[in-house]
Amino acid sequence: MRHRGQINEVEILLPFERLPASYESRLRALFVHRYEQLYGRGSALAGAQLEFVVCRLRARALTPQPKLVTSRTSSRIIPRKAVSKKRDIYWPDLKKHQPTPVFDGEKLASGNQIKGPAIVETADTTVVVHPGTTLRLDALGNSS
Repeated sequence: MRHRGQINEVEILLPFERLPASYESRLRALFVHRYEQLYGRGSALAGAQLEFVVCRLRARALTPQPKLVTSRTSSRIIPRKAVSKKRDIYWPDLKKHQPTPVFDGEKLASGNQIKGPAIVETADTTVVVHPGTTLRLDALGNSS
């Protein structure tokens, strides 16, 4: 908070678990007290207009534990629709460029194994499977 038109901002911690209907006078008193701690007694201009500059909220809530659903089927056969294309990629381990399969990770199935070199793309990440390594999808679709 700060005095309207001034640049000096003062952080006030609200002591309420829930904001009461009559919070304004208590909030003003907290501001005046803290302002005068920082800038000296009588400096807070007790009747001046105040303004909020930043408001931070920390909240918590009980949430139900997620129910993880495992795939009932597990297959080592990679679905055709999961193979999107090949890209010519330089692999330092191999010291050369090599046509590398690129997979759509959203279309892979539990139990799939992809031997490197390969690239697996999803909506939020790209997984690089280096030469000599294997990516495996577990029953929950996690890769390792």
